[in-house]
Amino acid sequence: CAENGGPSHLIVLCHGLAGRPSDLDYLERTLRDKGGEGVKVLNSRSNVGKTRDGVSSGGNRLAAEIEETVKSTPSLEYFSIVGNSLGGLYARYAVMKLYSDGKIANLEPMNFMTIASPHLGVRKYTWGVMYPKTMFPIASVLFGQTGKELFLHDSDHEPDQMSPCDISQQPLIMKMALDEEFLQALRAFKSRRIYSNLRGDFMVSMRTAAIEPADFEANFPPTKPHELFLGRNEGIIVTEQKNIPEENCRDIKQASHAEDVMALSLNKLEWSKVIVDFGAFLIPSHHNKICAHSANIWTRYFCSAGKNIMNNATDFILHSQEEK
Repeated sequence: CAENGGPSHLIVLCHGLAGRPSDLDYLERTLRDKGGEGVKVLNSRSNVGKTRDGVSSGGNRLAAEIEETVKSTPSLEYFSIVGNSLGGLYARYAVMKLYSDGKIANLEPMNFMTIASPHLGVRKYTWGVMYPKTMFPIASVLFGQTGKELFLHDSDHEPDQMSPCDISQQPLIMKMALDEEFLQALRAFKSRRIYSNLRGDFMVSMRTAAIEPADFEANFPPTKPHELFLGRNEGIIVTEQKNIPEENCRDIKQASHAEDVMALSLNKLEWSKVIVDFGAFLIPSHHNKICAHSANIWTRYFCSAGKNIMNNATDFILHSQEEK
């Protein structure tokens, strides 16, 4: 607790596309139970029913909600944020809006964490395939402005042919990866941590969730025959490693695809990348498992294998608090 007796650490949770706070109910309860009186968990409600109108709109609403929470809780000193799926992009936009002089909402930034978030968009990665351009307009029909942005289709220019220096004309997600206004906010955090499925995530595959558009070295753990269909009782952390920013300093102008450009820029920051496997890759349902999706009795049952992964996330966040 802070010296005045109130919580000192604000931990913000952000749900994803068409989501709601109860999606992250297990993570919220675990943080509250283990964090005690020293933490205040804000399970964001500002984007419920509003996830179709774009990342910037959602990010602005989230930022406003955070500001109100900080104003109403003067004891707060530290700030962490966890974005699930689309919520990871909302989180990146919101912290940009709240950044000033090395702080987020006037609090000391501690942990920036995402769970299966499409950092590089999804035009090459949903279902593990690259969609033909003729299908991109369907995204806006299904998911509105958010769909356009996730498919990098919110610009009049072809993203693969754009100069990384021409930020003003780029699709929003590309701009968020290249513009120093966004990068400085991420850089302010003590740690940046990513959770990604190794396989079986039909919505946000590993390449975009882990910011690894090229081949990523991770050995598939042994899978028993019944696990191909039913999956494991608990997720397995296949690898947990930090990228080395110095290895990612190749000139982004040499990259041929927008996703490569974004990855090179984002990977100039240090990220702790946690790659998770649940087995059952024949049934690609792991997008909700990794966050221990808790919206209703059915998801609480079918996604319970992700509880140990969310326990790992909780311990990581609270350990940084203890170090303070």
